[in-house]
Amino acid sequence: MADRIDNYLPINAMITSAAYLLAVLTPLVPDLELTWTDGFLGSSLDYTLEGDPFAPVILLPSLTDGPTPLSLFYAGETRSLDVGLDLVSLASLFVLDGGGQALVAYPLSAAPALAGVQIRAQAVSIDFSFVGSPFDDLSGAVQTTLTFPGQLFPTDNPTIVSRRGHCMARIPDGRVLLIGGEVTDASGNALSTNAWEVYDPQTEAFTAGATTLSTSRSRLQATPLLDGRVLVTGGAQASSGSGAGALALATTELFDPVTMTFSAGPSMAVSRVQHTATRLLDGRVFVVGGRSSDVDLRHSLGGEDFGAALPAGTELFNPVTNTWSAGPMLPGGRYGHSATLLGDGTVLIVGGRVEGTPIFGGPPVATTDEVLSFDPATNSISSGPSLPVARAFHGTVQSGDGGVFLVGGATSLLYLPGLAPGGEDLALVQSTGLTNLSYIPSGPTWGMEGPPFNVTVDPTVECLPKGGGCYEYTVIDCRGDDVVGSDAGVGTKIFTVEKCGANPSLQLSDLETIDDGTGHASEQLEAIHKTLITTSIQGPGGPVGAGRIFANGG
Repeated sequence: MADRIDNYLPINAMITSAAYLLAVLTPLVPDLELTWTDGFLGSSLDYTLEGDPFAPVILLPSLTDGPTPLSLFYAGETRSLDVGLDLVSLASLFVLDGGGQALVAYPLSAAPALAGVQIRAQAVSIDFSFVGSPFDDLSGAVQTTLTFPGQLFPTDNPTIVSRRGHCMARIPDGRVLLIGGEVTDASGNALSTNAWEVYDPQTEAFTAGATTLSTSRSRLQATPLLDGRVLVTGGAQASSGSGAGALALATTELFDPVTMTFSAGPSMAVSRVQHTATRLLDGRVFVVGGRSSDVDLRHSLGGEDFGAALPAGTELFNPVTNTWSAGPMLPGGRYGHSATLLGDGTVLIVGGRVEGTPIFGGPPVATTDEVLSFDPATNSISSGPSLPVARAFHGTVQSGDGGVFLVGGATSLLYLPGLAPGGEDLALVQSTGLTNLSYIPSGPTWGMEGPPFNVTVDPTVECLPKGGGCYEYTVIDCRGDDVVGSDAGVGTKIFTVEKCGANPSLQLSDLETIDDGTGHASEQLEAIHKTLITTSIQGPGGPVGAGRIFANGG
């Protein structure tokens, strides 16, 4: 035992030094929490600790995941550290302040060789009662992948389920739920799944949900509520067959972050898939549009819309009473639209596919330039300024000035039956050259935003504050081989744009990955200034769940 202890004298020296510094200690509570942020090369890796006031703590960074038995230092210990001792020379000894907190920052060089290096860390508080083990509480181990801003890197492990057409939602502790979607069986059928999982940005790991959804569903919506729960609405279910006739759902589910379980919620008045569900400032959820008819889960856009039933009624969910009520009627039903909460509390409903004149003998559905505004205070719908060009399947996010930033989409869409590689319909879209737009509520009007991206259909957009009145918009475009047009082709493309005040937007980066993921979902990891992207890609043995992290920057 003595030989083993001598090998790690720095830790023993820290314990001894802390004993002299702290003659009187208050009793410790069995809680020690470690979190990190930043981790950008050329900046710093910042750790925040929370525990008992005035507790002495050792923070151990490492390049390995241990285990390191604490019996190396005290024979009666049965616990182990989840980090190694390879970076013990960089360990930090400190005392939590009167609020039980401490911030430890490790400066990082801008050396390119460090990009992709994974740093683990764990904290241990010290007990100087001199009764039993000198170790009191252990934090959980955390992990950080060092990166430069603007870099894209894979998650440490793939998603547990290879899924597309799913939703992601961030819960109060910063973790992200991956909910539902469709999976591909051995015969190539697209079946909805009731599986869910959790991504923890502090450990960079996916964990399977302990339970399942009440109903398997894909193309659903997941809306975080103000009380921390998540409302899951609608979607489509296909438990057998090819996935071509997936049934639209009216059912809902509620996720409880305390018990980490889903339970059945009250059903909507009508079935909806490819709808929107927007949380209002007062906490209610406003549901708009969608299809009430079958969809094709094999197709990234839901397939041909012959005979599509498009509900014109809207619905409102009250999380206090857990009930639905009817909202105002739209001029007509729609899907492939967007519904974005503005800074003034209204909701802007933009574009989509609506009942219209058939094109070349196609379905009686057309893309619209119509813009509507929902005012929760009056429970009414009014017309807004039309789009310069009709769009559907575009991406939007609330902009930094309380308006809307809009990218991508299709001006027209025509399905060619059975011509896609998987036997589903091939969607022929016109999308190249569509200008990025900003909706300015004070006008109200639409303004052009910089040069057009080469973005097609169903992109997602995230907005991250940069400080000084500047905002960074991250646009993720995962296009599959069942959609064709005059764009750059299949793959995952990521664009970033910075906009400061009223100045024109400036494109910062244009990345293209090598995978062919489709039906992706993205979620902003606010605390660490990154974006999580999950999708399904085709591996050598079949579909594989893929996770990507885009480093937005601090």
